[in-house]
Amino acid sequence: MKNLKVFAIILNCNHASETIECIESLSRQTFSNLQILVVDNGSEDGSPQIIAAKFPAVTQINLPENLGFSRGINAGISHALTSGADCLFIINNDTILDLSCIETLVSSIKENTGILAPIIFYQSQPDKVWSIGGKLSPLTLDMHTHDTTQRTQVDLPESLDQDFVTGCGMLIPRKTFDEVGYFDEKYFLYYEDIDFCQRVRSTGLKIVVIKRAKMWHKVALSSGGLDSPNERYWSARSGIRYFRKHARGWQYVFIIPWRLGSAIRTTVRLINSNKLDTLAAYWRGIKDGLKDINREN
Repeated sequence: MKNLKVFAIILNCNHASETIECIESLSRQTFSNLQILVVDNGSEDGSPQIIAAKFPAVTQINLPENLGFSRGINAGISHALTSGADCLFIINNDTILDLSCIETLVSSIKENTGILAPIIFYQSQPDKVWSIGGKLSPLTLDMHTHDTTQRTQVDLPESLDQDFVTGCGMLIPRKTFDEVGYFDEKYFLYYEDIDFCQRVRSTGLKIVVIKRAKMWHKVALSSGGLDSPNERYWSARSGIRYFRKHARGWQYVFIIPWRLGSAIRTTVRLINSNKLDTLAAYWRGIKDGLKDINREN
């Protein structure tokens, strides 16, 4: 497995310092056959120049504007596969890896592997689990994540088969892209990873979280933080696309009341938190998501 050629793809947009920390973490990996690729999504803070000055050997693709997660990552995927990559490690720039993370994931690849992911902890609380993926409800298509409030690494199995993992950190063998294609570029931000996982599972390939692989995440930095107007807007807008794309007729009986209830709960929570700007952005995201669907029908 050490002979496999792995490309780590980082998407950056105006966060040079975080991206540099991520590159430093990748540079220290015990897996040696690793190449780092930064896709810059139209940064205006001089990120490409700052990164090039510190890491001249790191390949960069500089896009003229912010094209969103899917289109940005796809530019990196295309470059890496053309360059002979055997596996790609998609990684958020606001993360730090355990030294053996990529080596552990690569050594866990099997014939039926579609995606491998590490356990992801909060960077602000290094022992607290943020994500180990989860399951999708067959009725509502909603994401059911494992309760991580009391979760520690100790009580997890060595490997965990999941319906989805977050795009924050995922190792994807080349054959997976041959089977399912790239990320859906109609998603600008959010849900593109869940959509991709749905397509991977539909081929019979497995999505597995590996206990010994670890990383730490700053959580929602790229969108301005949890419950920021930008985060709520894109989560709402992309959510409309996700459910419309993957739902079947009978599932709408469950999905519509479930999503209406979710919208009401979110509205009440944002009002109680006095986040009225975020509330307005959230409902604007729902409206724009519905407009997207109507335009395409």
